[in-house]
Parts: sequence; structure tokens; C-alpha cells
Amino acid sequence: MIHTLSRRPVFLLLLLAPLAFLSAQSDAPPRSLYFISLETKTTKKELVVSPKLTPYFGHDLLNKEPYGFSPSLRDSLLDGSMRRVWSVLRHIDNHRASVFEGKKIDKPVVFYRMVVGTTLRNTKGKALQRRAHRLRIGIAAEVGKMFVQTPEDQHLVAFDGGEAAYRELLEFLFYPKKELRFRIPKDPEFLIDLHFLHPTTPLGEKYDLLVAVGGHKAVWRRDDHDRFPVHMGTVAFEKTDAGLLQVNNHHLNYYLNSQNLYKAALQAQESGDYPTAEKRFTEYLELCPSDPQALAALGRNLLAQNRLLDAQDLLEKNRVFLNHHPEARAFMAKTERLMAGESEKLLGERDSFAKIDDADFKFVAPISNDTVGGEIDIELAAFQTTSPILRLDMHLNGKKLTSLYGPPYTVKHEFSDRGRQQLEATAWFYDRTYRQTTARFKTVDLGAEEAVNLVTVRAVVTQNNRKFLRNLEKNDFQVIERGVARPIVRFTQNQAPLNVAILVDTSGSMGGEKIYSTQYAVSGFLDQLEPRDSAAIYTFDQKVLRHSHFTNQYDQLSRNLNTLSAQSVTSLYDAIMTAHKDLMTQKGTKAIIVVSDGRDTNSSVRFSQLKYMLGDSPVLLYPIYFTDSKDPEWAKAHFETLVELADATGCFASAVDTTLHLDQRFQNIYQELKSYYLLNFYTRAQNLHAGSLDLLVKKFNARARFRPFHGKLDELFDASETSGDAD
Repeated sequence: MIHTLSRRPVFLLLLLAPLAFLSAQSDAPPRSLYFISLETKTTKKELVVSPKLTPYFGHDLLNKEPYGFSPSLRDSLLDGSMRRVWSVLRHIDNHRASVFEGKKIDKPVVFYRMVVGTTLRNTKGKALQRRAHRLRIGIAAEVGKMFVQTPEDQHLVAFDGGEAAYRELLEFLFYPKKELRFRIPKDPEFLIDLHFLHPTTPLGEKYDLLVAVGGHKAVWRRDDHDRFPVHMGTVAFEKTDAGLLQVNNHHLNYYLNSQNLYKAALQAQESGDYPTAEKRFTEYLELCPSDPQALAALGRNLLAQNRLLDAQDLLEKNRVFLNHHPEARAFMAKTERLMAGESEKLLGERDSFAKIDDADFKFVAPISNDTVGGEIDIELAAFQTTSPILRLDMHLNGKKLTSLYGPPYTVKHEFSDRGRQQLEATAWFYDRTYRQTTARFKTVDLGAEEAVNLVTVRAVVTQNNRKFLRNLEKNDFQVIERGVARPIVRFTQNQAPLNVAILVDTSGSMGGEKIYSTQYAVSGFLDQLEPRDSAAIYTFDQKVLRHSHFTNQYDQLSRNLNTLSAQSVTSLYDAIMTAHKDLMTQKGTKAIIVVSDGRDTNSSVRFSQLKYMLGDSPVLLYPIYFTDSKDPEWAKAHFETLVELADATGCFASAVDTTLHLDQRFQNIYQELKSYYLLNFYTRAQNLHAGSLDLLVKKFNARARFRPFHGKLDELFDASETSGDAD
């Protein structure tokens, strides 16, 4: 007979347990998170799978501030919940006298029930073959031991066995059978994964006791919102002429490699080996490019080597990730203080600077021989130098107009006089050089000249809100600005290569069907891309992982994608900003597709920053969002933020309430990316306000969704296209 628990001891534990629980952790041996490597071999008809417990990374990484992990992640990453179960039951075992009122128990007391499965799936995520076992977990009748039982077997683990005993527990929990056999399916591609659902706990006094000892993170109910499958290991297979190709746990191994690089970098920096630390930090940031703590650590490394200009360059390129992190702000403040002192010193010696002729250093608005009127943006083209800028001085007709100390090199100015004008820009650099350029143009009264600013409109046209119209001609469109028709001076279908960044949410709630359907949909999308196109894969949870630079090796991207493991929190905004930075180095059409099911919980980048940046960017953003039927209002609120971001780029966000047909959403996005039109017209307006522009399509039930840009967007037009003149 299993003894019941009385209220009085549970009440005492409510007061005493938290302190005792913490003390029980302090004397624990070094610990690690674990995943499962699914090592496989083949016979003629079978796959023989041998699971192997594999260290992920130690809790020392989670406990140390420089690594940037929230302490709560210990309980949500991989086997973290099982570590908590172990600790809670160990504490109860240590206080048997209180829990059971001094009575000796003669049978195990079960506190948790759980299911572990190893499943062979097709690429859609459908289970083809299952190997699952149910478990009951509690404390044994024998003092100092934990009890684990499957329908076929039971196992006792000694609490005082430390990390070795905990490993023994995991091995029995996750694979009580040392080998699992599966028939080789007919499918050309498939995967095998090992996963578990968080264990459930009984209600009543046992539930109260577990909460008292371990907090609410130590209990799970069947209908808990966060009770999702935890992926412990995945191996993907593809049949080839050479045999069965395997990719074992790419996602987790990639993650592990990144953290090992970061750990090595910090250790080298602590020992004063700054060159090695810099190399390891750089390698780590190739994989996790938006980590503010790593960026700040690399910056401090550069300052320690007296490389102030390199530190400043790092700051300017990554300011958006550094702005809101305390440790990063300290690095920024120190760098800017040192730069200000150096800048003042060098500017006093600028008469001795050497002039550099640079064709890229030029005005793009206005340009020489232009005609302008009213208030305009005076703007310099983007220019690349190996040295940071000290100051940029602008003069108009020999008189100082402004000084700028960093990009964007733009200033508004209203020209009220008619006549000839001369602009001059001089940029002074830290390497004791300077660049200079001029633009000579004329100004007129605002009403005297109609063709002042060139506008590019990017548009997609649908018929009956479904079918994309792809073969339209210039005469099928009409631009209306404030009720006035504007002549279209250049028109083309967008034939530029596609560059697509695909961002996959790997937070814990994406486990199970969501991650499977996403993998399948993304792989199908990659299959449609052409060799001249390119794609890059990013995942985001507590970190943003860049799995590849832009490439057309789509098969390898798909194989790696099929091993994703859902983790913990959500760095959504950081992921979008990271992909945007990478896309801006690519030529052609630039697009981001992001798949997520939750709000941002962990980013350095703020929503307002991201929306502002996207509103001035040529990048297209297509969010796909899994809604939550258990809490539709919460889901709606966070989906609306993605709608705002998509609107800023002239795109749409898709809400999905089922994992079925997610691939069709990707198909729709692909069709749209292949259906854009580009056209130019001139306007005298300096800013195109919402509602001031309309694009009419002369086809039945046809509707255009469009977005205007100032300038030409030349990289999207065919190089052979030429502009016509305004009528």
C-alpha cells in the first residue's frame, strides 16, 4: 500500500523546501545538458538504431553571465526538465520522515508519468513506424534511491551516485532497449527522432508537495499550454546512388560547436591571449552574429590590443544589437569616448592629410546638371573605405552648410532662390586622408519644373485575389498621384535573382508537428529555386544561428534543416535584423520568410527600430505565424506586430491555425516573388504620403499591391533597360 501525504508536513515543506532545494544543488557535481546521438547501421531491410547519450554543454555555461543564457534555460533546454525531476525527488527522499510522518514505505511512490518515443517519419512529419514506452517515476521503497518503471522492466538509481547516476537514469528513461529496429521505408527521404513529452504529475497533495519543493516548473498537467514535445535527437536520411546518406543532429551539433568556440574565446581572453581570443570570437560570430555579449567581448579584446579603429568599426556595424545591452553599452561608451579624443586631435592636423581620388565618393541627390526646387534631401552615395570617418563637411556656394560624423550622409535643405548652385563635400578620415566631391546644378521655383524626383514602384497584381497576373505590359498600368496621372517612364517585370533568407523559430513551443511541417515546407520551397538564386537558413531561440551564408547548394540546406530541435525562448526581432544585414550585401531581389508561433521574448533589437528600418528598406518580409487556439487573443496581439512589419515592406503576413498545407503558404510566396513588376515615374513631391498614390490595373477584377521607393532600384531592373522621358 502506498502511503498518502498529510497536510502538515507539506505545509512545513512550503517553508523549508526552497532553501533546502538550493543547498542540495550547491554540492552537486559538474553537470551537463544532454542530447541523444542516434547512431545507425543498415541491414538489407532494416535500420538498427543505437541511441547514445551525448553531452551538449555544461551548466557552467548557463550559470556564467558572459555566456548570455537566462538561468531559467537550465529547466527548459533538452533534458533540463528531467534534471529538475531528479533534484525534486532527491529532496523528497532526503525528507522522508516529514513527508511520510515517520512511516516506512514498502512500495515505490510514483510522482511522475511520461512517454518517450522514437519515431521514423516521412519528410512531412507523418509517423511511419513508432517505438514508444511509458514510464512511471518516483522514489523507491529503499531510502536514497529513485524508482523508474516501464511496462516490461524497472530500474533503481542511487541519488548519491552524482552525475554518473543521473546519466544512468537518462539512459534508462530514453532508451531502455539498447537497440531499436526499423524497416527501411520506400520514401527517398525520411528521418528518425527521439522525443519526450514533459512528465505529468498527479493532482492533490502530491502536486502541492512538488510545487513546494521545486516550484511550478517541477509540475506539468496534461493540458498545460507549454507541454510540448522535446526533441532529444534527430537523424535525417536520403537515399542516393552511393547508399543511405545520413545527417545526425546537425542543429544540435552546430549549436554545440558555436558554444565551444565562445567558451574557448573567453578562456583565451581571460589568459591574455588576445589574438587567439579574437580568432575564436570571430568564428563564433559567424555562427551567432547578433549576440551582444560576444560582440562587446570582441570589442573589449580589440581595445586591449589598442585597436581603437577596429573597435569603432565593430560598434558602427553592430550598434543595433548593442544599444540595449548593459555590458555592451559600457563598451560603446568607452569606445566613443576614446574616439572623440582621437578625433579632436587628428582634426587639428587635417591640413597635412593626403587627398584620395574616389569615384564612389559623390552626390546622388542632387547630381551635377540636375534641376531641383523646394526642400530636398542632399545625399551622398554610400562609399567604402578601410578607415573610419572623422568628419564630413558640406558647403553650399562656399558657405558651411553642416558637418556630419557618421552615416547616413544626408541633410534636408530648402532652396528658395533660383539660379546656379555648387555643393562641396569633404570627408576626413582617421588614416590621415581626405576625399572631396562637388555637384553643380540649378534651382527653380517649385512650380516651374514637374520632373524633380524619380520614384520606383514595385507591384504585384492578382485577379480575383488569387491568380497572379504575370504578362502585363506598361499600358496595363496607370499611376495616379493625388488625382493626377503620372507618365510611366520605365517598366519591366522583375527578372533579378532571388536572395531569400529563411528564418525558422526553434523555441520550445515549435516542437512536434510545427517543426516537421516547417521543415517540409522550406525544403519544398528550396526545390523551386533556380541555380542563379540563393538562400540562407537561420534558426532562432535563445540565440540566432546562421546555418549558412547565401548559397545555391539547396540539397545540403534541406538535409541540415531536417534535424531541427526545438529549444526555449524566442529572439524573433534579432533574427530578422540579422538576416536583413546579410541580405543587404546581396544583389537582386531580397526577401525574408520567417516562420514562428510566438512573441519575441529575448531580442536586443526593439520592435520600433525594426519597423523603422524595414520601412526604408528594399527587403521584402513574409511572416508566417502559427496561431494558438488555446489563447486566440494572445496570438492575435502578437500576430499583429508581424502584420505591421510585413506592411512596412509592402508584403503580407499569414496566420495559420493548422500545420496542414503550410507548404502551400510557401508556394504562394514563391509565386509572388516571381510576379513583381517595376516601374518608374517622376514626381515633384519630396515625400510620398500614404494615400497619395494609387496604381490602377486595366484588367477585370485585377488589383495591385505596391510599394513606392525614392530612386531607381537599379539592381532590380535589367541593366539593358533605359529610362524614357516624361511626357
